[in-house]
Amino acid sequence: MGNSAKVCEEVIRKFRKFSLKYNSISKSRIEPDLVPFSTNHIHQKDSHKCGVFVIYFFDQYVRKKSLSEEKDMNEYRTQLKTTILEGSEVVTHLCLKYGLNIHDEGEGSRCNLCKQRIHYHCYPITDDYLICAKLY
Repeated sequence: MGNSAKVCEEVIRKFRKFSLKYNSISKSRIEPDLVPFSTNHIHQKDSHKCGVFVIYFFDQYVRKKSLSEEKDMNEYRTQLKTTILEGSEVVTHLCLKYGLNIHDEGEGSRCNLCKQRIHYHCYPITDDYLICAKLY
């Protein structure tokens, strides 16, 4: 993303090496047919939204949309969260920490916002109001 051809070639070389190793231990196949190219694209404007920026950049690329279209990363983060949650299965019966079933109400507490459950022994609750960390 904005690097020289030499840097891009090195990234592709390392990816090919990774894919060969991955393919030798996995039933999946990664076909490393990448070719370096240059294009105009947006640049990250801060030092703390790189993950969201990379996801946006990749999403634009795979959808064959403009790579130079500016986007508010805070707004895009909210869109990502909504998309992920809408596509997720209902997990309110699973413990937030280890994903184990919580069979009855007496075994755990619920986040007051997302209703995700957590075993009492997994998260020592000091009051009646719980907000889980995944909402931040």
